[in-house]
Amino acid sequence: MIRLQRITTADTDLYSYMEKLMTQSFPSEEYRELEELRKYTDTKTHFYNNIIFHNNTPVGLITYWDFGHFYYIEHFAIDPTQRNGGYGKSVLNHLCQLLKHPIVLEVEIPEEEMAKRRINFYQRQGFSLWEKPYQ
Repeated sequence: MIRLQRITTADTDLYSYMEKLMTQSFPSEEYRELEELRKYTDTKTHFYNNIIFHNNTPVGLITYWDFGHFYYIEHFAIDPTQRNGGYGKSVLNHLCQLLKHPIVLEVEIPEEEMAKRRINFYQRQGFSLWEKPYQ
């Protein structure tokens, strides 16, 4: 069973797991300075920093913002040791049932193979691309 657990920096073991997975899964230019991320986690009430659990085992992270009329997923990563187990699909299904407003997420421009694979994954889960360029 998939569940999300919102964390703070006081959750030292889980927070350490999140930071390690974040830095392993994303290039440094794609996430905030870790000190700023810690501050947001502890002080921004509309920012949700979550550990993804399958039963009682942490399998990933997902961070998102609640903007009232929509949610913005900022980071989503499954632990490399847990990938290809269907967790990504299960998490997105769970999140779509949990959150009551539209969900927006950002992906790379589909120029490289991994970016294309990520986009295809999200499309298979019911997400669609916004065809207009943005900065």
